Amino acid sequence: MTKKIFIAFIALVMLPACIVAQDTLQKPLRFGYFSYEQVMKSIDYYAIARHGVDELRAQYAAEAKRSEEDFNTKYESFIEEQAGLAPNIRKKRQAELMDLMDRNTNFKKEAERLIKEAERSANDSLCTIIDAAAREIGAERGYAFIINTDNHNLPFVNPAQGEDISSALEAKLSKQ
Repeated sequence: MTKKIFIAFIALVMLPACIVAQDTLQKPLRFGYFSYEQVMKSIDYYAIARHGVDELRAQYAAEAKRSEEDFNTKYESFIEEQAGLAPNIRKKRQAELMDLMDRNTNFKKEAERLIKEAERSANDSLCTIIDAAAREIGAERGYAFIINTDNHNLPFVNPAQGEDISSALEAKLSKQ
């Protein structure tokens, strides 16, 4: 008797889980996909961020050009005067020119690093905004996951299971 009650109890407990599993297996897995690059370029903040990075790049380029012109002027002066200079003075000026050239090279490298850092920071901010919007759309539409299609990461999508949410993201982000 207790054995029959135990079996009935197990059947009652397992029945809802089996029904849910059956239902889950019958529904196709739905997911969304989009291109970060495409969506990012459609956001108003993208143009503002690009403008800021471009201004920074222009400032560094102007300073590099000024430094290069300063070096060229000093180098030309040295070339004209070197024959009449005492050996110690000539060595001193050569060392000054080498130091100036090294500082200019280091400045250019540091400027490139800072520009890349500014670009990365701007892109990270944009990705955070896009990610939040993608999570909202994913929750609203009941997706299991959302995939980034950039860099040829998604060569095939079954349209019965996946949906391009680029337009929905662009629309959601344009309202913010």
